[in-house]
Amino acid sequence: MPSPEKHPRTLVKVCGVRTPAEAEAILALGADAVGVVLAQGSPRQLHPSEALAVARVAGGRAVLVDRDPIARERLAFIAEWPGPVQIHGDVPPLERRHIVAVAAEIAHPAMGPAVSAWLVDAPEAGSGRPWSWSRPPWMDHRPLILAGGLDAERVAQAITRTRPWAVDVSSGVERTRGTKDLGRVRDFIEAVRAADAMAGRSGTPSPEDFTQLA
Repeated sequence: MPSPEKHPRTLVKVCGVRTPAEAEAILALGADAVGVVLAQGSPRQLHPSEALAVARVAGGRAVLVDRDPIARERLAFIAEWPGPVQIHGDVPPLERRHIVAVAAEIAHPAMGPAVSAWLVDAPEAGSGRPWSWSRPPWMDHRPLILAGGLDAERVAQAITRTRPWAVDVSSGVERTRGTKDLGRVRDFIEAVRAADAMAGRSGTPSPEDFTQLA
């Protein structure tokens, strides 16, 4: 039987966090990172000042999430963000390292040197609907963050199918759209840990945490 260190544990990111208190509570439950959303039109959208308030309590574990089109002033804000950055869609070239979010059906996105990880989402991103949770072979060149339709009941199956570096959840831990339920967050994290234990995944991930994606 392979030794446990060859099977790293799965990291957990809870996206769409809206307040410092919510971020602190979710991290205290064992999440590895929280996501703060700047993308316009999202029910979880924050003003940049609100996002920075979350970053002050979460440090480098606060992941800034945005999508195109991105206004020039937001590009400047993104460049100075103190933690990891996650971008959905086509944006002007970013000099800083960032997570690139893509839809599951994409054939092969451009893989520039600034790409620190891939986030693979459902074909209809943000819908909360489950999908096939497949792992394209080109994903092996960067850490894979799996998103789309995940909740406490389905995350073990998704982890088994794709062996991601991390899982990303938002609507699957909400009581209403845009409002996190800490009980569901706890259940989700426990389900991830149980899936890891069943598969003998207890080693240190590589990279070790989200701060190394910045």
